[in-house]
Amino acid sequence: VAALLILATGVFARDCTAGLNYCGRTLLDIGHYQTQIDLALFDANQGEANGGSDDLFHCVGGDDGIILFLRFCVNGCQ
Repeated sequence: VAALLILATGVFARDCTAGLNYCGRTLLDIGHYQTQIDLALFDANQGEANGGSDDLFHCVGGDDGIILFLRFCVNGCQ
C-alpha cells in the first residue's frame, strides 16, 4: 500500500522546466512548490503576503525544480 501511495503522489507532482518563467500559482498547481516559493521569497528579501501566488519565478531546474524570485505581478499573473 505504501508503494502505491508513493507512486500515486509522484504522478501528480512534477518539476518546472529549466529556463522558463512561472507564475507562483502555476508552480503550486504543477507540484509541491510552496516550500521552494517561500525560500525563493526569503532569499530575495520579499514578503509572503500572498504566499507567492502572484509572483513571477524563474525555473533553474535540477532534481528539486529550483526556482528564483523575479518580481511581484501587480495585476496578478496572466
